[in-house]
Amino acid sequence: MTPPAPDPEAIVRRHQTGLWRYLRAIGAPADVAEDLLQETFLVAFDKLHDVGSDAAGAAFLRRKARHLWQRGRRDAGRREQLLL
Repeated sequence: MTPPAPDPEAIVRRHQTGLWRYLRAIGAPADVAEDLLQETFLVAFDKLHDVGSDAAGAAFLRRKARHLWQRGRRDAGRREQLLL
């Protein structure tokens, strides 16, 4: 039997503030951190059922958010180079 899917609202409530602070700490401006926060939760919801504990879920979300932040910065750098 498949375990029940985690409640998305509960996940957001539990991790939103800490994840936003993490994004700010790694250098994301406040408005970008908000966008990344939403994107992180959207990308992660279908994979969170594989994560066991709450601490593992928080680590998973931070990794996903960091990846999205780095990808955005890399893509912005490429666009800037193309404009030069």
